[in-house]
Amino acid sequence: MITNGLQSAVGRRLTTEMRLREALTLRKKLRWRHELGDVLKAAAEGILTARYDWRDVNGHPCETALLQARILRKRGWTGKPRPCSPACPVERTYSRT
Repeated sequence: MITNGLQSAVGRRLTTEMRLREALTLRKKLRWRHELGDVLKAAAEGILTARYDWRDVNGHPCETALLQARILRKRGWTGKPRPCSPACPVERTYSRT
């Protein structure tokens, strides 16, 4: 009897978690679709959207900065990114320019 009660409780919990996951997935899809529309409208005006997530910014900040600098340079930026340290790849790449 206890086992059946536990299985029932677990079954209900899994069902609830699945419904929550489905709702979050739908919400995420709708938000993504809305953001995509904004990105496409901006692209029609010549505005580029570069998206980074936490892994890019926190896990690979120097590489992300280099990539962003390359994107900006292609669009006419003549500035120079600041390295975080002498060993930073940004320093090695832009010390020559």
